[in-house]
Amino acid sequence: MTFEAVAHLLSGGTTVVEMERDPVPLERASPSPGSDSSLRLVSRSLDAVAQLTHPGEIARVLAREIQRFTGFDRVMVERLDSDDSGEIVADERVEGMESLLGLHLPASALPTASRERFVAGRLRYFYDAAASTVTLVPSLCPRNGIPLDLSRAVLRSPSAMRVRHLAALDVTTGLTLPLVVDDQLWGLVVCQHRRQKYVSHEQRSAVSLCALVLSAQIGVKQRAQDDRRSAACRERALRLVAGLKDEGGFIEALHGALPAFVSLFAADGAAVLSGPGAEPHIHTTGSLPGDAALSALCRELNRRTPEGPLISDRAPEHFPSLAGCLPLAAGLVAIPLGEESWLLIFRDETVRRRQWARDVSTAGNAGREEIMRGCSAPWPSATMALVTEVRSGILDLSRHHGAHLARANQDLRRFAGVVAHEVKNQVQPGVLALSMLRGGLGSSLTPNFSQVAEMGERALSGVVKFATEMLDFAEAEMSDLMEDIDLHLLVEQAVKQLRIGHQENGVSFEISELPRIRGLRIQMHHVLVNLLRNALLHGRSGSRPLHVQVGMLQDPEHGPVVFVRDNGRGITLEDQQRMFDYFARGRNSRSPGSGIG
Repeated sequence: MTFEAVAHLLSGGTTVVEMERDPVPLERASPSPGSDSSLRLVSRSLDAVAQLTHPGEIARVLAREIQRFTGFDRVMVERLDSDDSGEIVADERVEGMESLLGLHLPASALPTASRERFVAGRLRYFYDAAASTVTLVPSLCPRNGIPLDLSRAVLRSPSAMRVRHLAALDVTTGLTLPLVVDDQLWGLVVCQHRRQKYVSHEQRSAVSLCALVLSAQIGVKQRAQDDRRSAACRERALRLVAGLKDEGGFIEALHGALPAFVSLFAADGAAVLSGPGAEPHIHTTGSLPGDAALSALCRELNRRTPEGPLISDRAPEHFPSLAGCLPLAAGLVAIPLGEESWLLIFRDETVRRRQWARDVSTAGNAGREEIMRGCSAPWPSATMALVTEVRSGILDLSRHHGAHLARANQDLRRFAGVVAHEVKNQVQPGVLALSMLRGGLGSSLTPNFSQVAEMGERALSGVVKFATEMLDFAEAEMSDLMEDIDLHLLVEQAVKQLRIGHQENGVSFEISELPRIRGLRIQMHHVLVNLLRNALLHGRSGSRPLHVQVGMLQDPEHGPVVFVRDNGRGITLEDQQRMFDYFARGRNSRSPGSGIG
């Protein structure tokens, strides 16, 4: 009687020895394949995959070579998906057996404990699936008094459910080998035989080595394939981003390039959402949801953690705003651009079909075809590399545009300060002279001459006021001293300033409790005075008394927000889009002004 023994050294110094009896009498045993035969198996397999580029092709070679070496009736390679289900990507079998190629297996077919053992590189073998189990004696390890760790054991009986499944498939002997790529369980090699088949430890070691080597080859080929795709995507992304023009602003440049982004991602639609608040500015192209759904999606993205790009082929499951948009927006690539701005790429719904293998251990289960809805075509593995390149290029463009604007604004401030200073110096003597002329000689001047002098004084006073505003603008923009500011006191000072200037006649002010903040005092005073003055100049509507309110509210997204509002005629939506641009004024404004405030 011949035995083979395999020893496993456990932590704590315990050694487990598995002894298996060779069921074939020694005089009738086949010659050992020997190490030379094992090396030939590996060498032949490597030669066969040398020119292959796709992991699925390597899986087919592996199944073919192992079946040829061991003589199993069937050798399959099961590729595990991201949802832990499996797909049979290779099926080498003897003539007369039904093909299982392309069928899917549920995640429940591979329990977590088994998955962990396979990740550790441990194979499983059973000689007779119907063999009776025996009790472990003693039940606890004498060394430490706990159940013996058999996680490394090769000769473990299948579970009762697995035994019923194997019996229904007419499988008696089985061997399962793990395929581990980058420390992740990529798939399994499943060997099955309809009669009892003894596979020696030496043979098992040979096919295990072959699976290990070809697992490494799958990893190499898969990484090379990903690298090629990533390089091609990066090149296309670089060409696209390099072609963006920022003369009108980088958001406008993205708007014009949206069709190119749709093509780059092989998508159906794209959108740029920019600007903080509940209603961002939206630019779109192609097949995608309406503005209301996009605005809601933008709010959900802004609240999302962790921050960063998002890629999903089941976007409605993650974002309620898209749940009612199918068949649109089933797939989403969301690229953050800063300041609550996003570049969004969409794919329409793609109906997928998945053929599940039948569970023959359950009566009446003949397998089924699953129709999968609510998802898009899967995004390629190179999508993240493409997103990284696009985002980097767009942010570079944004920084370049911001630097250009900063330089232009700085030049404008310097120019405004110089011009205003010179104009004020030249005009003030004229104002003073006309004022003195009217004051000293007023009674002796003819009415016409006095009227002309008054007109001249009024015109020159307007020029001085404009020059003063320009100087305030230049000084305020260039100040960077941070101070603690009592906003309530600052508003009261601004109202007092307007009262001294007699600009608040017939106006009531309401100042609610305002917080203390840290900021730029000159700019804050300038902002408050201009907002209040604008309310006085432009808010009056007919004979209705004007009421101006200054207060604070809590915004769910931005926190405390200070507001100045009145009961006047308001600002048109068109003017709201440009109201903070330098020198921009309302199209229907009836009062003079520079547009700087």
